[in-house]
Amino acid sequence: MRTVIHLASIYAIFDTFAGEEGRQAHLTGEIAKALMENAPDLLGVSPQIGKLDILVSVVRPIRGAGNTAGVTKLRLLIQAKPEKVDAVRDFLKNAVPLVEAEPVTPYWYAVEFPGTNTFGIVDFFPDDAGRNAHVAGTVAAALFGSAEELLIGAPDLVKLDIIAAKV
Repeated sequence: MRTVIHLASIYAIFDTFAGEEGRQAHLTGEIAKALMENAPDLLGVSPQIGKLDILVSVVRPIRGAGNTAGVTKLRLLIQAKPEKVDAVRDFLKNAVPLVEAEPVTPYWYAVEFPGTNTFGIVDFFPDDAGRNAHVAGTVAAALFGSAEELLIGAPDLVKLDIIAAKV
């Protein structure tokens, strides 16, 4: 899956691969070469390429996924208390049935930033109504309800605009 996201003057690409071989082929491929060649003219800073560990995911393709019209995305970052890293990891893994019960959440990824106590959720919706239903749903209620116990600070929730996607 490839999604290009725009947030103010920050752009991000969220790619997923079946394995490391596919990731490496992509990073050494034509798209990456073109980005790096044009980066000095297009970007204020050099691209930062990071690797996330996908803990769990829910993937149910949206009909007409090649068309990004109306597709919205959320990005949530959370920082676990050092003694609660395992509990946050377990919480995210155990959230899958709750997400699967939401027909308006076709793509949901729980990720971990290796070597840190930072986690994230990246999810996609067919429209704002789906996004709003998810934010008002059981996963969000459970996470925000346990934030004081598990997290350092409040979850950082941001709605992002998708400008291109390949699923």
